[in-house]
Amino acid sequence: MKKALILGTAIICFVAMTGCKTKPPKVAHPYVKEYVASYKTGSVNVKDFLEHGEEFAIGADENGKAVFKDPQKAFEALVRDYSRLYGLCRL
Repeated sequence: MKKALILGTAIICFVAMTGCKTKPPKVAHPYVKEYVASYKTGSVNVKDFLEHGEEFAIGADENGKAVFKDPQKAFEALVRDYSRLYGLCRL
């Protein structure tokens, strides 16, 4: 009985850790140029994002819409910062 409990606990821990290591999906609209606010593309305040860190630098996709220059770094920074705040999984 004790071995089954230990094995079950180990499996649950492994599954939980594996679930926390997921990566975001591949970016459909990557950064290709600098962002310029306009009526068509929106009015994102780039400086507000930079105040939270370089990971959140904003660029534009091929249509001129705001995107993170490096979405993987932005995602990792969010997980790092907010997982500590809320006691969630860490990368």
